[in-house]
Amino acid sequence: MSESETRGTTAPAGAGVDDQEMVAEVEEQTSNDLEAEPAFEQEAGGVDSPDEAAKGGTA
Repeated sequence: MSESETRGTTAPAGAGVDDQEMVAEVEEQTSNDLEAEPAFEQEAGGVDSPDEAAKGGTA
């Protein structure tokens, strides 16, 4: 097989997809449980050290 036979074509991400289709695709892949919300609220208070931040603890 020659090199030219193994090459494909590329297109920009989202090419040929309108905004509504893109929104629907993202909605399908987005969790509705909002588990991240409490984590962001906890981090708003800060942490005592970088080690604590790495462990996920809060001040």
